[in-house]
Amino acid sequence: MNARALLRWGDLDDARRRTVSPWLVAVLASAVLTALIAWRIDVDPLGASRAWLAAVVVLMCAVMIGAPARLWWRHDAAIVSRLPIPGEALFTVALVRSIRVTLHAVIVCAPSLVFFPREVALRDGAWLGAFACASGFLVPAAALVGGTLVAIPPAVAMAARKAGMPVPGRRSEMLGAIPGFAMSATVIVGFLCVPWLDGRAQTAIGPGSIVVGAIAIVSIVAGVAALRAAPRLMPNALREVVALDRQQLAHLEIHPPTSLERLFARLLNPRARLVHAKDARLMRRRYPLAFVAGALGTIALWILAAARPDSLVAWATALAGAMSLYAAALARRLTRDPIERPVTISSLPFARADLTRAKRLWYASWLVVYVGLGATPVIVRAPIAAATIASAVALSILLGSRALAAEED
Repeated sequence: MNARALLRWGDLDDARRRTVSPWLVAVLASAVLTALIAWRIDVDPLGASRAWLAAVVVLMCAVMIGAPARLWWRHDAAIVSRLPIPGEALFTVALVRSIRVTLHAVIVCAPSLVFFPREVALRDGAWLGAFACASGFLVPAAALVGGTLVAIPPAVAMAARKAGMPVPGRRSEMLGAIPGFAMSATVIVGFLCVPWLDGRAQTAIGPGSIVVGAIAIVSIVAGVAALRAAPRLMPNALREVVALDRQQLAHLEIHPPTSLERLFARLLNPRARLVHAKDARLMRRRYPLAFVAGALGTIALWILAAARPDSLVAWATALAGAMSLYAAALARRLTRDPIERPVTISSLPFARADLTRAKRLWYASWLVVYVGLGATPVIVRAPIAAATIASAVALSILLGSRALAAEED
């Protein structure tokens, strides 16, 4: 079984599961964004440019957040991990899938560049290309590093600590922390490039062409290095992550709810409080990137509020919108395996209303802690941002409520 055969079988399975082609969705979204830019470019050129930059950030963040899932948590991961498939093939397939999704985002954003002046379009295109390289190569490579740390046997980790070597205490959290750091670094450097995109000679950290080129080169080099290391690292890492996910023959790092989570849980009755504690434990272990991305998004919003750039409202809306949509995705994950197992929960003395209240509280607390705290200083600095951020949160609540209501039915 090589990468081409594995990718072919995976594509066949994916085609049977989905109802709409992602390429068609990308083309339709591209048409919407292009029409929006064409409508605003003559009336408000700066606003149109900021809307395009915000669309790139939102789409690329969505692509980068999904990179660890494409490596470790696909629906067929449990089967693939049991087969004698070379590590190079496993990582190559994950890399190809990340590149495909990145191309979907590029298809959405690239056609709109024809409406910008030539020099602006070239700079924006280079900036988009740098983001695409980071999404397609850098973040998957970072996800491989996180999985490799999880695969370190506990005995080896203990021996390494005794020898004075740096070993993370909560290695399962590295599954989200390392890709989250790579993603946040890309987004922050992307923000720092805005002066160059506006026509200045340099970004906030150096010449624009060098900064953008460095992002692309570092990303590609990281992807190639990860591909070369994959034969040694990927098979064992995939088996360990799948075992951790299935809670079978794995060293589990399940920590109690935090003080803040326990504070929110006081709003629930005792039975619902038990469900909330279970969800809090499993979500932190299963989706560590949710907390890393949330914290980094909050910090980024604070930085924007402190810096107060000309495009504060556009950037803050893009970040808050991306975080809000991610919260809706987390609400959907609350109702699915491995966070919730219908057969198991139905055998326990919990009312359906207790489950729903607990999950709604966890989802609402994530929005309040990360989006709410992050957006507050932005709204204080620019009250006009309240309407756009509130719209993004309202959309998230609508999507999240629908996911939780479907589980209740």
